[in-house]
Amino acid sequence: MEDRKYYIVKVPTTVSEIQNALDISIGSNLTQKYSADGTEVIIKTTLTRIKAKEDEGIKFDDIFPPSLTTEVTYQEALELMNTEKWNPQLI
Repeated sequence: MEDRKYYIVKVPTTVSEIQNALDISIGSNLTQKYSADGTEVIIKTTLTRIKAKEDEGIKFDDIFPPSLTTEVTYQEALELMNTEKWNPQLI
């Protein structure tokens, strides 16, 4: 299995700013894990998906805008999803 990459992306007012990231996420855009308040989304992807977007001429920083994106490990993503910010059932 290919190494997966995980990114926390702040959802901007104009979602089109992160559409490239949503396009390369594993799974449907509708099934992505959003924070309880909808301000962030966890994007799970692979290097192959990222490279395919770059091969289309889209730069990495346009896929994952640096001001909106933080790369995390799988373990960090799991830990985040088990906080109140990501899982309102814990409140």
